Amino acid sequence: MALLFAIALSFIAGGSHIYRCEVADGPPLFSDLPCRGGTLVEIATGSVVSMTPLTPQERERLAALSDSSEARAADRRRARKQARALSRAEAEQKRKQCTGARSQLRALEVRRRKGYSLAESVKMARLTDALKEAVRANC
Repeated sequence: MALLFAIALSFIAGGSHIYRCEVADGPPLFSDLPCRGGTLVEIATGSVVSMTPLTPQERERLAALSDSSEARAADRRRARKQARALSRAEAEQKRKQCTGARSQLRALEVRRRKGYSLAESVKMARLTDALKEAVRANC
């Protein structure tokens, strides 16, 4: 429909007449040729679209919507920034836990090479398992 209207406007610029013809089961047809039952379309040569100015209430509502939209956008930016900071902090914490677990595993290996008692072996086995799990989870 908009395309037809644009075509109609181009004909007006050329000095032709435009007719609106009603079609039985469809949208109206615009043509430069007269049709049975068609009407001549009057189109102003100035601005095609005219708008009434906004009322003060409409201006206030538009300003409020704009402010709330900007506030929501600022909230989304702040939330994304916090999420990035949190993920960086979590990554740093995991890196520290990984480094610490690996360091403790190396210390346990050194202790095993030096020798240990039977009671210590049970504690060291449990600690080794826990540290290996920490390495798997954080490294």
